[in-house]
Amino acid sequence: MKKLTKIFLSSIISIILFSSCVIAETLPSNGKKYVDDQDNILSDNTEIKLEKELAQISQQYDCDIVIVTFKNFNDYDFMSFVNDYYDQRGFDSDGIIYAVSSEHGYAQVNTHGVIQNSISDYGTDYLIDELLPILSDGNYDKAALKFINLSDQFLKQAENGSPYSYDNRIVTINQKLFYLLISVIVSLIIAWLILHSMKSAMNTAKAVDTAHDFVDKNNIITSNNSDTFLYSTLTRVPIPKKSSSGGGGGGSRGGSGGRF
Repeated sequence: MKKLTKIFLSSIISIILFSSCVIAETLPSNGKKYVDDQDNILSDNTEIKLEKELAQISQQYDCDIVIVTFKNFNDYDFMSFVNDYYDQRGFDSDGIIYAVSSEHGYAQVNTHGVIQNSISDYGTDYLIDELLPILSDGNYDKAALKFINLSDQFLKQAENGSPYSYDNRIVTINQKLFYLLISVIVSLIIAWLILHSMKSAMNTAKAVDTAHDFVDKNNIITSNNSDTFLYSTLTRVPIPKKSSSGGGGGGSRGGSGGRF
């Protein structure tokens, strides 16, 4: 009996220790929780994976990257609601938060602080455009993982010194293949035009109707040669002045959202 009791107690202790290890593994050392699935739309395995990856890239880029899902938000302005959540949880002043409400069918990506230099309005617009179709299919796990991958891509690009923007857009593989195909077609057309022009230039023989066409023009002698300058045109082009107006800097927050 005592032996069975010892085995039972040992099993209980082992389960407690194992659970503690799992919890310790999913929570970062700074005590922050980067995934808050209030709406319970993420699978348990995906939530653990997201927490680990978000903690890693948050530390890598010295910011906080957060994912939260809401059951409802009482018809409150979603962008402000998400910002309030970010502020109240004590996250870093520089960060990005991706929020989803399945009940209202709304998604939001907000940026805070200097992270806007890496993920500008173009970035949040791009993220939302990429995530909404996935959310429309009800694949919340895939959308969350997509958010992390795209955020990492934007931050890495900015770290290399050329952040993505409306003047420096992301070019996908399909777009690259399309541009390559267009370049090949244009090159072939230009090559054909050049060859056709060269072929036409080689055919200089022309039929003549009178003997006048056989006169050697090089034998014509002129006694006087002169050049006369008839007209002079002077055009003045004013040098354009720099515009005194300029774009103002944005605030400390930005974001984009949409319905799915």
